[in-house]
Amino acid sequence: ASDLIAAVTINELHRLGIRVPDDISVTGLDDLPISKYLVPPLTTIRQERFILGKSAFTLLSQMIGGIPVSTTLLHSDLIIRESVKNIKDSN
Repeated sequence: ASDLIAAVTINELHRLGIRVPDDISVTGLDDLPISKYLVPPLTTIRQERFILGKSAFTLLSQMIGGIPVSTTLLHSDLIIRESVKNIKDSN
């Protein structure tokens, strides 16, 4: 739901006259298909949903079976679009 919350945030900021990304940057988490069609397109973090679900199932199965659960590290990708200001260019 993070990208959806970010989309609503961008719309509300626009209504208030606050410019994204000039006045404030907005980032989401999910990389929902709608993210690239927002104005401005949303910078977000992509997680592989299938791998996330499979990992959750494996951990739950281990917990039910009394097997100790270890730390699981899932990789994600930063998808840079236009909702975050490039501070290198602002000086």
